[in-house]
Amino acid sequence: MHKRQVQVGDAIYASIAAAALALNIDPYTLRNRLVSKNPKWAHLSYVPQTKVSKIVRTKRVQVCFKGVLYDSIQAAARVHEVSPPNIAHHLNSKHHPDCYYLLPDGSQVKHPEKCVWRASEQTRARAVVATQRRRQQAAQLSVSR
Repeated sequence: MHKRQVQVGDAIYASIAAAALALNIDPYTLRNRLVSKNPKWAHLSYVPQTKVSKIVRTKRVQVCFKGVLYDSIQAAARVHEVSPPNIAHHLNSKHHPDCYYLLPDGSQVKHPEKCVWRASEQTRARAVVATQRRRQQAAQLSVSR
């Protein structure tokens, strides 16, 4: 189970296990009561978690895939219509010399742990525009069929 804070009345516990121990009940019983819609267990709830934007957490790096420069692995995957892990496999493979990561200083590396920098707002905006364009093209194709 993921560690989520639990609120029982006014008391807040660090996890289901901690709350179950304090209340002297089985953790699985407590979990079932937490997700239950029965008004009898309305005083039990999870503490709301703050969500972190995916854009803040992602680490985008420029990549060169088959001789073409892309702003991210995701962008290369969209263009070539393959999965991002497939692109990453090519980037890390010694059998694909034309596929590599680019550092901000312009140097080429084969391993992503050496590439820790974030994409600019302009890069994100270009990705949004490209996504919208692809959706419009897909809609036009589905209408024409």
